Amino acid sequence: MIKTLTKEHFLLIAIGGFLLLICYDLAFFIGTAISEVLIFNNISPLLNIIFKGLTQILVFIILVQIFLKFLDKEEELSIEKLKDYTIRLIIFYILIQVLHFVNDEYGISSFENYFKGLETYKQYLIQNPMILTISSLTYYIQLIAFGFLLINKTSKND
Repeated sequence: MIKTLTKEHFLLIAIGGFLLLICYDLAFFIGTAISEVLIFNNISPLLNIIFKGLTQILVFIILVQIFLKFLDKEEELSIEKLKDYTIRLIIFYILIQVLHFVNDEYGISSFENYFKGLETYKQYLIQNPMILTISSLTYYIQLIAFGFLLINKTSKND
């Protein structure tokens, strides 16, 4: 029986999955950090949501481009290299999760003035619930951008 999916295929799927998670989580972290700074400084909640969403999309696209360029430079991907990349990406993903935790515990939200701005932000969201629906589109825009970037990258190499 001929195997259609090899170890290389599974490792490439793992690499792709972790790259997507890393890009999304890092973009989310940076967007959230910017949002927290804007809340701390009592910037308009609407501007906050707009900046957070645009930052997440832009950072995500930049990270995907960087990773695709890095992978494109590799001339030969052996099983050992693929395993090494997979392990490194898993470790990097875990580090991002730790960064989220540390930021939640000791970040800007631990300052007293943050909660005053947060209350204004929450009241705005309560009065404008449609904003949350619109801001949730950020995730879908990132996935669509990821698809376009992959299609663009693979069509260039054909």
